[in-house]
Amino acid sequence: MPKNYRAFITGFHTLGHTGGKITISALLSVALISVTSFGAFFELHIPTAFATPVSTSVNVLNTPPQWTVDAQESTESSTSTPTNAGTTLSFVATATDSSNDNYWLIICSASSTPTAHNNAPPTCSAGIQWAISATTTSASSTVAATSTIANAPFNVESNAWFAYVCDGNSTGAQCNTTVKQGTGLTVSPFVINHPPIFSAISNSGNVNPGAVETWTATATDTDLIRGGDTIKLIVCKAADYVGGGCGVGGTWASSTLAHFNPATSTTITIPAQDKTYNAFVYITDQNNLDATSTFQGSASNYVVNNVAPTVSSSTISILNATSSASNITLTVPNATSGPFFVTFTVTDNNGCQNASLGNEIVSATTSIYRSGVGQASCQLSGAYNTNSCYPSVNAQTQISCVQTSCVPGTTNAGWQCTFPLWYNADPTDTGSQFSAQNWLASVQVTDDNGALSPISESSTGNKVNSFLAFGMTKTSISYGGLQPGNNTGTLSTTTDLIAQGNVGLDENLYGDTMCTTWTTADSCDAGGVNAATKIPVLNQKFGTTSVAYGSAFATALTASTSPTNLGIHVNKTTSTSSPQTKNTFWGIAIPGTITLSGPYTGQNTVIATESNSAFW
Repeated sequence: MPKNYRAFITGFHTLGHTGGKITISALLSVALISVTSFGAFFELHIPTAFATPVSTSVNVLNTPPQWTVDAQESTESSTSTPTNAGTTLSFVATATDSSNDNYWLIICSASSTPTAHNNAPPTCSAGIQWAISATTTSASSTVAATSTIANAPFNVESNAWFAYVCDGNSTGAQCNTTVKQGTGLTVSPFVINHPPIFSAISNSGNVNPGAVETWTATATDTDLIRGGDTIKLIVCKAADYVGGGCGVGGTWASSTLAHFNPATSTTITIPAQDKTYNAFVYITDQNNLDATSTFQGSASNYVVNNVAPTVSSSTISILNATSSASNITLTVPNATSGPFFVTFTVTDNNGCQNASLGNEIVSATTSIYRSGVGQASCQLSGAYNTNSCYPSVNAQTQISCVQTSCVPGTTNAGWQCTFPLWYNADPTDTGSQFSAQNWLASVQVTDDNGALSPISESSTGNKVNSFLAFGMTKTSISYGGLQPGNNTGTLSTTTDLIAQGNVGLDENLYGDTMCTTWTTADSCDAGGVNAATKIPVLNQKFGTTSVAYGSAFATALTASTSPTNLGIHVNKTTSTSSPQTKNTFWGIAIPGTITLSGPYTGQNTVIATESNSAFW
């Protein structure tokens, strides 16, 4: 190849390497002219071209942030796990900006690239802006969150969302046109669960212990995409509902889930004090989203009625003075004995303690009577009879009743009544007039609201023992003055025998020899028989009437070694104001052998015995 030709190629190569497109064209034009005009001298005279650098520059404008981690819901919001209205809905993503500009994550309801703003957050160019993050450093994760509400714009259940990232460049802010809608379960749309509609509440009203109290709500739920949301009614004992349930105050009742108008009930436990009980009502849906109406948390109180107490017959006992169930024994002649006891248990379904922490049962009355009298005949004050009927409504009975035990929170209260019995109270033991009967008690109690229990009679009674007691007002026998060999003619001097127990009386009699030196029982018998100075026991006679001394109805007195029974048959006393009494008539004969004059004395003994009940 010719040299100059090589130089040209070399120059062309150099210009092509260092010059721009315009410079190369100019050079080629010159070269062509040179060839045309100076073809003969081409090899010798074309100078060698030298390379000259020419700098270039361009200003690449701002570029939008690029997705690093695609946007998704922070917590799944779907048909099966909706976002409850009133809670936070959030989205998370990460973007990187080539200019290190801060960026925003913006969530819109429409698929339209948002409008970027220099030095300011972007705005959705169409639809609703669901959420926007705070300005975020490039390459850092960010969260766009918003608080949902039951109303617009969250009034629709299922809502599409479209995520974009935008920077806030000061002169040419840009939004990435690539839209994201989540992945997996945290994908668009988000679903809003709306609160139930709660418009009324009612309950079954006043109720007795042990019965059922029911609450019924007028309520429903507007959400339908899950096939219609279900709701339930919760009734709390205190206004402490939180998180789908009652607090420490406790729960009265909770319904099952229903599509509308849920109802629930509770059985009122026994015991239950008669008072108003607080009850607060709440509606929540299957996702534990609570209703927001004025009825939510409102009071739907109920009243437990006062109910009458009862006394079980099997709990009534008649006890003796030692609180034993053995027979009652009278001990005081011509007066009352005791106290004796009636014990029983009162049952009240309102409890033994009332709402004021006092006694639910405030008083009790009892009647104690012989079974042959009967419960119905021994209730009124006028029925009082010391022989057989002691109603506590008569003050003369001196019956007193008090509560002896109560365990708060239980139904039972122990009670005890004390009562005396007069000495003439009818015996019912073996051999008495009423041995086939016993003594019973009937009880009636009153609660703090004035409710009376039915009258209850003891199912088992107790026996009253026979009580042998007597008295005498005439304790001396004066025969007057008689000559030896004479007698009183008739039985004219008397002693009395008074029935001061609850049986009829006969008597055993014996006496002493009489003499002028008598000091103690049988003292005149010392030294043997002396017909001139002693009057034998047999010379005294007794009888039930004033018969002649020599009558067959006049009985000779015997010594203490062989007392003689006199069937005087003193009736049983039936009125404590007029005890039954009878006289014994006495007479004496002075032996004709007596030679010593003066006052003769001795001692006769009267022993009362229980007569056959046929003579009472």
